[in-house]
Amino acid sequence: MIECIFDSSPLIYLSRGDLLKHIGDLDFKFTIPDSIYEEVVIKGNIKGALDAIQVDKLIRNGIILISDVEEGIIHMKLKENRSLSRGDLDVIQLACDVNGIAIMDETYGRAVCNMEGVKHRGSLWVIKELLLCGSISKEEARDALDQMIAGGWYCSTRLFSRALKMIEGPW
Repeated sequence: MIECIFDSSPLIYLSRGDLLKHIGDLDFKFTIPDSIYEEVVIKGNIKGALDAIQVDKLIRNGIILISDVEEGIIHMKLKENRSLSRGDLDVIQLACDVNGIAIMDETYGRAVCNMEGVKHRGSLWVIKELLLCGSISKEEARDALDQMIAGGWYCSTRLFSRALKMIEGPW
């Protein structure tokens, strides 16, 4: 089974789009590094963030696993890079270690994945997978995209146009 390692942004915005609750329908193993757990759940609960509650519930139900990440080659090479948080480094390192997929939306983090040969996808890929498996309808996908953007998720107009075409695709 392919392991998908979530960065914080996709967790937060898929939750705001009311889609995160469906990831258990997908045939993937979902993991977050302990640093992402700290960032999203622990700090999120302190702030009263609803997405923290939803992620925590998925963890308690065994849908998302938490992994301790050993410092590895990615950390060694990139620890001085101020454009990457500890969570970003841990997501990329873990995806590298398990030959999995880093689920991250930030352009810079995805560029680093490309340079390091780490597979990556983003929130839109998760939406596409949910559409493909029949967990959500096209209308739910469009509504979720609107909710994600209203909740602060950024995408260019070009990417938004591609997302709408992907949602309307031949399902």
